[in-house]
Amino acid sequence: MDIGKALFLAEETCLTGNINEHYGNPPLEISRLDCKQAGRKVYCSRCALRYDVSYDFKSPESSTFFAWLPLSVPPSSKSTVPHKSKTSLGKHERASMRIWLLDFRKLVWSQFEPYDPLLSHYPVAWFFSDSIINAILDNFLKIDSMDNLLSIMQPFSWKFIDSKSDQLFRLISDFQQAIHDRRAEEKKEREEKQQSRKGKVHSKGKDQATDESEVELGSGRTR
Repeated sequence: MDIGKALFLAEETCLTGNINEHYGNPPLEISRLDCKQAGRKVYCSRCALRYDVSYDFKSPESSTFFAWLPLSVPPSSKSTVPHKSKTSLGKHERASMRIWLLDFRKLVWSQFEPYDPLLSHYPVAWFFSDSIINAILDNFLKIDSMDNLLSIMQPFSWKFIDSKSDQLFRLISDFQQAIHDRRAEEKKEREEKQQSRKGKVHSKGKDQATDESEVELGSGRTR
């Protein structure tokens, strides 16, 4: 075991002070003091127990499960070019899904970091790396099974693969359906516009032919 982890697990006075000492966090004159002596707003578990301090973290009553998720996939920018490949995300779809995956990263961080002191010094990006996000985006519309998703993430040795993969797969499936629905709507809109333009051209040609016939008839009567 790493010596830093061993010392942390063996710490009896202050976990925050232990971390500060290990990483040399400033200000040095109080970094090794316990939470009460250093005047910290939130005590570590050792100090909270020693000083009989407790915390009650309640989620907002108005919050809903996955309230951070976008409700729908935004439409792509207007273009006369036919829609994307069936197996690849378009530019705007990819940007939208990246935002969602970054939010998923924050969710993973919020569910694990506060409850494991050993994770407190890891950056948020560590909990769901950019490499994993890019790999998922590259294969987003090809992910059709849990095994497929796991094979994509396996090379990255994601720490939370056992606990969060099932949730991630369900969400990816939901967004895939949203993307397919959006594409179907856009295809229908394009076809309706094309039919409308064809109808106008046909009507204009018919009116022009009628006008020419009337001119010819009029010319014949004057002879």
